[in-house]
Amino acid sequence: MIVYRLLAFGASWCGCFALAGTLSHPVFSDYSALSTNVELARRSLSPLTAAQLPRRLTQSGTRLSEQPIDLSQETFVLYVPSPAPPQGYTLLVFVPPWQGARLPVGWTSALDRYHVIFVSAARSGNEETVLGRREPLALLMCDLDHFKRINDTAGHPAGDAVLRYLTQEILIPMVRPKDMVARYGGDEFVVMLRGVDGRTAAAIAERIRQAFAAQPLVYEGKMLTNLSLSLGLATFPRDGETREALVQAADQALYVAKRNGRNRVARADEVVGEERIAG
Repeated sequence: MIVYRLLAFGASWCGCFALAGTLSHPVFSDYSALSTNVELARRSLSPLTAAQLPRRLTQSGTRLSEQPIDLSQETFVLYVPSPAPPQGYTLLVFVPPWQGARLPVGWTSALDRYHVIFVSAARSGNEETVLGRREPLALLMCDLDHFKRINDTAGHPAGDAVLRYLTQEILIPMVRPKDMVARYGGDEFVVMLRGVDGRTAAAIAERIRQAFAAQPLVYEGKMLTNLSLSLGLATFPRDGETREALVQAADQALYVAKRNGRNRVARADEVVGEERIAG
């Protein structure tokens, strides 16, 4: 069994390797100061943002907590390209979205070409303690009620004006710069709220719904009345731990909102077993 010194898990690598190729179950024996969260954040962020990081942490009364890996309990897989490059290796630390340490199929040619050492841990990305520290995320699926009726009665240009009004005057102003608003297709939009739990997201969704329904839109001298919005809400990781599962949960909640009368917010954790409808 070969023992290596882990100088910085995710930051840099030091050492000479007598062996190359895929090495199963190597043992890492030590850390260095380069592996602290502060150092990793400094290397990952832009210089300006990294310089502002300590001040922001102090102002908010928070600190970067360490998330050490128990080297004696963890299982690793290591890949070392050959031959050793004269300028030194680059290190890639891969946190797998699965249980078990393995080198993904087809990666070796790229690792060899760019002289990248690959190291991956079996449980570091999936242990319950790590999953519990993930930032919460809320996804809103928003759908205009009776949008076809607007296009049929007022014309497609009026429908386009309603879509612009919803995005530019309602959705974007009501979320933070770090959140995301995107058109999902047709008259559906998604709003991604970072660091927000279900209760807070539900309050934001309700404010969006009320703001859109509060006043009619005037388009080319015509009053477009009775505008309303249905919203489905799902939160990560409670309602889904993958992108597909989260979108499906929010979509299910949206159609339950439609089924229950439209112009309302439905939460994924409250609509289990409901059926979907279209329109």
